[in-house]
Amino acid sequence: MRNVSTLKRIALAILFAGLFTSSYADAKKYYLSPEGSDDNDGLTEATAKASVSGVITEIYKSPTLAQDTMGHTPVEVYVDGIIDITKEPSKSGGWRDIIGNAGDYATGYPQSLKGPDGVEREYRTWNANGGDMGVLFLDVPMTFIGKDTMTCGFTGSDRSRIFRIDGGLTGGKHTFKNLRFTNGKGASDTGGACYIRSISVDFENCFFTGNKVLTRGNDNSNQGGAMVIIAANINMDNCEFRHNFGGLGGAISWQGGGAVNITNTLFYANNATWVSDDAGGGIWGIPDGYGAANKGGAIGISLSNGKNNKLHVKNCRMVHNGANNSGGAIYFEETGAANNGAETPITFENCVIADNFAMSSWNGNGNADAGKGGGAIYMHNAVPNMQGFFVKFNLVNTTILYNYAQGAGGAILCKYGRSTNELNIINCTITENMSGALDGNGYNDAGIRTLDADGDLSPQAMKKRIWNSIIENNHASIPKQLNDGRPDLYYGDVNFQNSKNKDVVTNLDLRRSWLGRISFGGQYALVGTSADAAIATEEELAKLKEENRWNYSSNGELKAGFSLWDNFDYYIDEGYLFLPSDNEGLTFGEGRLLQPFSQTDGRDLYRKFTDGKCAIGAIEQDSEVYPLAVDKSIVSDSELNIYYADGNIHVNGISESSVVKINIYNMSSQLLSSATKSIEAGAFAQEVPVNLSSGIYAVQVIAGNQVKSILVSVK
Repeated sequence: MRNVSTLKRIALAILFAGLFTSSYADAKKYYLSPEGSDDNDGLTEATAKASVSGVITEIYKSPTLAQDTMGHTPVEVYVDGIIDITKEPSKSGGWRDIIGNAGDYATGYPQSLKGPDGVEREYRTWNANGGDMGVLFLDVPMTFIGKDTMTCGFTGSDRSRIFRIDGGLTGGKHTFKNLRFTNGKGASDTGGACYIRSISVDFENCFFTGNKVLTRGNDNSNQGGAMVIIAANINMDNCEFRHNFGGLGGAISWQGGGAVNITNTLFYANNATWVSDDAGGGIWGIPDGYGAANKGGAIGISLSNGKNNKLHVKNCRMVHNGANNSGGAIYFEETGAANNGAETPITFENCVIADNFAMSSWNGNGNADAGKGGGAIYMHNAVPNMQGFFVKFNLVNTTILYNYAQGAGGAILCKYGRSTNELNIINCTITENMSGALDGNGYNDAGIRTLDADGDLSPQAMKKRIWNSIIENNHASIPKQLNDGRPDLYYGDVNFQNSKNKDVVTNLDLRRSWLGRISFGGQYALVGTSADAAIATEEELAKLKEENRWNYSSNGELKAGFSLWDNFDYYIDEGYLFLPSDNEGLTFGEGRLLQPFSQTDGRDLYRKFTDGKCAIGAIEQDSEVYPLAVDKSIVSDSELNIYYADGNIHVNGISESSVVKINIYNMSSQLLSSATKSIEAGAFAQEVPVNLSSGIYAVQVIAGNQVKSILVSVK
C-alpha cells in the first residue's frame, strides 16, 4: 500500500491541475475562494464566495435545492485557496441558535452578521459560540473539492474548530475531496478540525495537520485532535493525519455508532501526550452514551443498544504516534450498557503499526506501571458480567514493529477481556517491540501481555486466536532513554498472566505460529502435575507443540531472523519484512486459517495458497525475489555486490567473466523488464542503465552461478 497513496496524489494533482471538473453532469456548482466576496453569487470562479457560510446561504436562495433534502440534486463547492474559518460570520450563542430548538435544518433562522470583509449580510449559518464552534452544515448534501491539498482547504488559525457536521440530512451525504484541514482548535474540547455526529461523510485525499483540542487533566473531554465521530457513517480513503494533538486521540476520536471505513491512510506523529492521564495516539473512542468522563485512548467503539458498530482499517500505516498513558497508536475501551447481542467487528487489515510509544507512569518501586502500556495497541473492558457483547478485534496481515511501552505490552496490552469477546491475530508479524516493565515477571511483557482478572472480566476468558503468525524477537528492556538509546534486552514475546487459570489454554487457539518465548503467569512453559494446578493437560500441551514452534528464543535462536537494523528507516516506514527464500515459514501456514479473513498478504497482493499452504506472517514473498536492501544499500554477504543509483544498477564482485542478466520485478513479483551486459571478472563496478519510474522494485542480478537481489526505492 505504501506507494498507493503517492500514486493517487499524483493522479489527483493531474486531474485538478488548471481546471475543476464536475463529478455529476447535473450538479449545481459553486466556487469558494479567500479572494472572493460574499456579495458574489458564487456560480463561477470569477464570482466566487469568500466564506463557507456564504456558499450555504446562497444555496438556500434556490427553491429547488432548498426543497431537495434527499440529495437528488448534488451540490459541488470548488475550493481554491485556504479559507480561514475565523473570518466566517460569527455570533455568540450555540449551534441551536442557527437551527432552533426543534432542529429546523431546512429553514434555519437567518441573522444579519458581518462577513469576512466586515460588511453585514444575512446568513443562514455561521461560526457559533462567538466564533470557535466551526461552521454548522445544514440539510443539503454538499461535495467540497479542492485543486490540491497543499494550497486548498480550511484553517482554524489555532482559534476555532473548522466544521460542525451535526445531523440534518434526511438523505445523501457530505463529501470532501483533495482538501487540507489545518490548525483547527476544538470547541468544547472535541474535534479540532471536524465534529461529526449522526450523519454520513466521505473524505478522499484529504490532509489533516496541526489540529488540536485542549486538555484538562483527567477530564476526558479533550477528544480527537483532528476529528471526533459520534454515531456517524464515515468512509475515508487516501488521507493523511500528521502532527495533530489531543489528550484522547491525537488524530481521531470515535465514540461509537455507525460504520467507519478507513483505507490507504497514514497516521504519522500524532500525539496524545499533553497531560498525565492521556491515552491514544492515533485513533481513540469511548462507548456511545457514556460522555466525556471515561478514560481515553486511540480507538474505540460503542457497544450500547445493539447498534451496528463497525470499524475496518485497511492498507493503513500508523507510525511515530505517541501517548502519555496507554495505546501508542490504538486504544480500545468500552464501559458497558444494555445490548441486544449485536456483533461488533473491529478489524485492522494489511496495516503497519511501527515506532509508536506509550509512556505510562512509573510506580513507587521505580518500575513502570504494568497496568498501563500497549506500545501499539491497548484493549480494555471495564465492566464485568456483560452478556450480549460480541466484540471481534481482528488483526489480519498486519505488521507490528518496533513499538515501545514504558509499562506492559510493547506491542499489545489487553488489560481486561470478556468471555463473549475475541482477539484474532491472523497472519501477523509482531517483532522488535519493547517494554520497560521489569517488575516481577515483567521480562515477558515485550510482545503481547494479558493482565489477570477474575471471572468473566478477564483476558483469559476472552477467546484468543493466534494463527499463521510470527511473534518473536520482542524484548523487555532497561528503558532505552537511560541506556544510550539502546536498551539491555530480555526476550519476552507472549505472556498470558494467571498460571493456574485453565482458561488460559481453554480459550487459546494457537495454530501454525512461531512464538519465540511464551509465558503463562511468569512460567516459560506449561507447568503443573495435577489437574488442579496444571494449565494444560499433557494431551493439550502435545497438540499445541505439534501445531506451533515456541520457546526457541531463550538461547537466542530466531526462526524468522528479520534483519531490522540493517535498513531501519526503510522497515519502519514501509513495514515489508520478508522471510528468506529458503525459510520454513514460507510453507508453514495453512491457507484455510487465513482465507475466511483475507486472500491477500500485507501488501494487498494475492497469496499463492499452494497445496493449501501459505507463508506465515504478514508478507508473502516470491521465493525467486528476496529483497534485502534499499536504494544505494550494498548487498555484501557474498562477493557479488549490487546497488542502484542515478538510474543505473551498479554491479561488481563478478567472480567469472559472464553475460550478466538483470531482472526487474514489481512488488507483485511480476517480471517487468530484463537487461544484459558482458562483464569481465574482477572489473570495477559496471553500470547497467534501467528505466525505473517512482516506486519500489525488486532487482535481481544473475552472473553465472552468482545471484543477488536488492529492493530499489525510486523517489
